[in-house]
Amino acid sequence: MIHTTWTAPSLWTLSCIILVIYVLTLFPIAYIFYKHRKRGLQAWIHLTIFVVLQLAGHGIIAGVGQGSAPPFFAPVLASIALSPLMVGTAAVLHEWFTTTRVANFEKNAATAQWLLNAFHLIGVFALGQILGGEILLGQGGAPPYARPLLQSGAFLLSVLFLSLCFAAFGLWWHHSQGSSSPLIWSVLIALPFVGLRYVYELVTAWDAAPELDQIFGSLTYRAALQVIPQAVALLVLMVGAVMARNVNEDTRLAKAEGELSDHRSTRVLVQGAYADAPSDLMPKQSQLDSSVSVNRYRYNCNLQSLRITLIGTNLLAPNKLEAFRDQPINQSGFRLNKCFSMKSFGVRGQGNYKTFAHTKWYYLATESERQTTTLQVQGRLYHQSEQKSGMDGTTADGLAEPSATIVTK
Repeated sequence: MIHTTWTAPSLWTLSCIILVIYVLTLFPIAYIFYKHRKRGLQAWIHLTIFVVLQLAGHGIIAGVGQGSAPPFFAPVLASIALSPLMVGTAAVLHEWFTTTRVANFEKNAATAQWLLNAFHLIGVFALGQILGGEILLGQGGAPPYARPLLQSGAFLLSVLFLSLCFAAFGLWWHHSQGSSSPLIWSVLIALPFVGLRYVYELVTAWDAAPELDQIFGSLTYRAALQVIPQAVALLVLMVGAVMARNVNEDTRLAKAEGELSDHRSTRVLVQGAYADAPSDLMPKQSQLDSSVSVNRYRYNCNLQSLRITLIGTNLLAPNKLEAFRDQPINQSGFRLNKCFSMKSFGVRGQGNYKTFAHTKWYYLATESERQTTTLQVQGRLYHQSEQKSGMDGTTADGLAEPSATIVTK
C-alpha cells in the first residue's frame, strides 16, 4: 500500500478549478454535436466520456469539502481518462479523413473504419487494465500481478499513441488540404499534450515512487503532467471542431463517378509540353473561389511557368470540357491530365474536336495568350450522359451547346 499524506485543501481547490473548467466545456461540446452531427459522433462521444470521468472524479472530491479525504475511487476515476482521450483524438482524425477525396473509395473508408474500431477495442482493454491495476495497488495487500496489470495497460496505450502519431502525420502529409483542415491541425497540435500525459502514465506504471503516483502523488506532478496536458488537448480539439463547424455543408459528400465532390480537397494533376521543350508540371492544390457558381469553374494558367490551379465550387466529377479558342500557333500549349476525373475531356473549336478517353486533353495557346500570364476559362461541366459529341466538331443531337469561352487577361 502507498502511504502518503493527503493535502486535502490543495486537492479540494484543484478539483474545484477542474470542475468549473470541464463544466464549461459541455456547452461547446453540445454545439459541436449539433454542427458535426453523425460525422463527429464517434469522436465526441469518446471525448464526452473523458469529460464525464473528470467531472465524476473531481466532483466527488469537491463534494466532500475541505479537510476531508475523498473516497479512494474518486481520484481513480479522474486518472483513468487518458484512454478515452486518445480514442477520441483518433476519432477526430477519422472524422477529418472522411472529408478527404481518398475516403470516397469504399475500400479506403472501410479500412479506416476498421482501424478506428480496433483502436477503440484496444482503448477499452487498456482502460480496464489500468483501472484494475490502480485499484489493486491503492489498497492494502496488493497481489503480485497488480503492477504488471497496470504496466500491460500502459503498454497498450503505447501502441495506441504511436499508431495515432503515425496515422496523423502520414495522412496530413498526403492530404493536408481540405474543407475540414482545422480538424487535422487540431489533432497535430493536441498530440504533444496527449503525449506528455501518456509519458506520465508510462512512468507511473514502472516507477513506484510515491510522489509520482497518479492517485496519491504530489499535486505538482499531477497538475503539470496530468491535469494541464489533457485539458489543453481537449481545448485544442474543441477549437478545431468549432472552426470546422460547417464541415457537413462545405464538404458535400456527393458521389459522382466514384469520386468525392469536395472542391477543397481536389488535386489537379498537370502535364505540360511545348513542342521544343516538353516538361512535367508541378501538381497544384485546388482552392475555393466563392464567387464561382456551382456549375462553373475557373482555372488560372501561367504559360510562362506552366502552372495550373483549378478553382471551383462543388465540382461533380466533370467528364468533358467544351471551350472555344482563338487561332492556335504551331504546337505550343499544354496538356491537362486526369483533372479530378478519370473520364475524358474535350476541347471544341476551329472545326477540330478531340476526345482522349480516360487520358488527357490538349489545348493550343495563341500568341496573345502566351504573352499573358493569366488565362481564365469559364464553362459548363458536362456529365457522362452528355459526353457524345462528334469528332468533326459537331455536337450530338439532344446535347446542350457549350457555354464556355476563353478570356485572356
